[in-house]
Amino acid sequence: MQSKLAIKILIALLLVINLLSVYLFSVFNFRIVRVVSVAVILLYFFTYKFKDYLVLSFVFLLFCADALDIYYSKPVVPQYYAVVKISAYLLVLQRIFKKINFLKVSVRDALIVSLIAVLNILIGVRSLYKISKDVESNFELALLFAYGFVMVLVGVMVANYYFRYTSKRAFYFTAFVYLIIFADISGYVANYFDIYFFNYLERIYYFLGFVYMTFYIFYTNELDDQENELFE
Repeated sequence: MQSKLAIKILIALLLVINLLSVYLFSVFNFRIVRVVSVAVILLYFFTYKFKDYLVLSFVFLLFCADALDIYYSKPVVPQYYAVVKISAYLLVLQRIFKKINFLKVSVRDALIVSLIAVLNILIGVRSLYKISKDVESNFELALLFAYGFVMVLVGVMVANYYFRYTSKRAFYFTAFVYLIIFADISGYVANYFDIYFFNYLERIYYFLGFVYMTFYIFYTNELDDQENELFE
């Protein structure tokens, strides 16, 4: 119990530190603070006896992306950043795909989810068109589109996972993933549309996501899904 309480206190402190760093420091320095913060969280989980290696691998890739983000304005770096983030979200798909691969859903639910996915893709295409002049190459633009498409796909799949099981485990995992997605979107807006306020939103979503990650790892197990499965 002390370990569970300690990680929640640690993440809360890191959130406060990161918000202060956005207010007090330059972009370069507050990105370094974020990298160090994620490294601290990773080290904590690696010392804990129970390890969810897929989730920790996902967080490690987030750490790598954050390290690249320090030099995001440099040539080619955004391309590596997109590849790392796509790889991270593919790990999430690996976790949930087996749970929803043969999921039977109603036509209504399928239409709603498809409409949401299409709308998000259209919004993404429009935003990419607006920043196309600021992007280094067409390849980078294609990677950004792939990155956005994978995020939408992950969002749709995670939503299906949650609606199938409606368990605490599904809720915590869904909240964790969606908060990381919201953080990525906020970072995208801050980077490409130069809206500084979104740096604060990015930090809030990011570290709240880690809070729900701890709930998912510490307070749930596979039995939660099995006991709450809606579709037999």
